[in-house]
Amino acid sequence: MKLPFTDKQKSLNKRLCKAATAGDVQKVEELLEQGAEINQPRTDGPLFSAAYAKDSPSHHAVIRLLLARGAEVDIRNSVNCTPLMGAANKGNPVCARLSLEAGADRNLVGRDRDALGWAMLSGSAETVVLMQRGLEEAETPAPEGEDEVTTRRALGDRTLEEIFNFRARERISLIRKGETGPVEALTRESFDRVADPSVIRAAYRQYVEKGGTLPESHVFPGLLQKSSLSPRGGQP
Repeated sequence: MKLPFTDKQKSLNKRLCKAATAGDVQKVEELLEQGAEINQPRTDGPLFSAAYAKDSPSHHAVIRLLLARGAEVDIRNSVNCTPLMGAANKGNPVCARLSLEAGADRNLVGRDRDALGWAMLSGSAETVVLMQRGLEEAETPAPEGEDEVTTRRALGDRTLEEIFNFRARERISLIRKGETGPVEALTRESFDRVADPSVIRAAYRQYVEKGGTLPESHVFPGLLQKSSLSPRGGQP
């Protein structure tokens, strides 16, 4: 049985969680070497912190490191939730996938919800599908609907898949191995943060051709006056 943490140990543990939240792989490794506790039950420990924070390559690396160093994949925090539930609640599908690959149980319940229940609160279709189907059938993020367009193009031996949700004004970009292989990286960003708006315009044209009804003034608020691309002649 472990003795209560000393003040020094508590400081190390807190810094470890902060580094995990930031996706700082090097700092996480340094703090583990200094004796920070990798498993911190009844708190938002490092694995929960990384899985909940952000679905970025650096956070994925932190999760892989923690799992390799012995992090308990189904450890519970103060409200009885697991890292998988945290990733599902935040809508971080790659973080969730890493937990599942390490053996996380998606049927566990925390605060009266299982991982699927938490994913449904996130608004992330890919995470919902992952929690519904598990690893076997969850490669496709979401079916295309009237407010969504998916584009794909080759990047060497990888495929860039971009999902444009015009109602949410969000682009989800996925890098797949091959054409239909597993997702290796994922980013989510609002249209406001997309550096090259021409990619959104091209997807918007496809959206209009498919019968989409949201006007361009909704998709690009404040950026355009009128556009012939708008299904409603540029009117909101």
